[in-house]
Amino acid sequence: MSPKDRLSFFIGVGAIVVTLGVGTCSTNARFDDVNRRIDDVNARFEARFDDVQADIRELRALIIDAIKNGDPAD
Repeated sequence: MSPKDRLSFFIGVGAIVVTLGVGTCSTNARFDDVNRRIDDVNARFEARFDDVQADIRELRALIIDAIKNGDPAD
């Protein structure tokens, strides 16, 4: 293998290594972005579930009060 061929070989290998390194970093950034979005969705669902649970507690309290007071249902 001549020195010129070796230089071309090493430049080619170097280009592949750099391409894989940069590709891996951008892939990790995309995974981080997806994970961030999933966390945002989970936080929204948790907040809504908390709101629904609070509403259910209020309805239970109203129903129990109505039953205790003997109020007729409308």
